[in-house]
Amino acid sequence: FMALIDIIEEEKYVGCLNITANNLTDKSIIHLCKMLEEVHHRDIESINVSENPGLTDESATALASLLSRLPKLAEVNIQSCPLISKSKLNVLDFKLDEKRSKLLASK
Repeated sequence: FMALIDIIEEEKYVGCLNITANNLTDKSIIHLCKMLEEVHHRDIESINVSENPGLTDESATALASLLSRLPKLAEVNIQSCPLISKSKLNVLDFKLDEKRSKLLASK
């Protein structure tokens, strides 16, 4: 995954990132979120990290926080990650709905 991070870091445009079922950990998601913010991938619209059973509430929190920092990010999928609590999924869903509403209103 760290090799993928290096590739993403060098890319000029990343619109969608699908890293489903890659045995990711909270550490890898937190690193990804920091990199996306620092490298200014402002065009990313979608991140899918579903089916990574090692992800916990820490990853959900990092991804929810990223929503406010990346203006076009309006889709974050973390389905089938059993260690993420229902309450964190609800918070992320709420933030996604709020973000989509703002994006629609600005069009």
